[in-house]
Amino acid sequence: MAKERINGSKQLQMLSGVHYTTYWMANYFFDLIILLFNIVTMVFILKMVTLSKNDPTSEVDAVVSNSLGYLFLIFFISSFAWCSLSYFWSFFFK
Repeated sequence: MAKERINGSKQLQMLSGVHYTTYWMANYFFDLIILLFNIVTMVFILKMVTLSKNDPTSEVDAVVSNSLGYLFLIFFISSFAWCSLSYFWSFFFK
């Protein structure tokens, strides 16, 4: 967001006729897709660590064994808050 202001890509898109709402929603959904990829990667790595350790007393196994879907859901729902806050805070920095 701040990088777009520096290199002028935002102004170029506005000059080409992209509506302001379309511009922000496209950026928002792109950031959510990147966050979703990161969340899937984290959950996959946690599952791989659990399978490789094969220790039912480990902390990772306690999180992953029964509640992996819930963990994914919590990360996914909270990604909306993370993304929204990053957009909010971007207006305060240059």
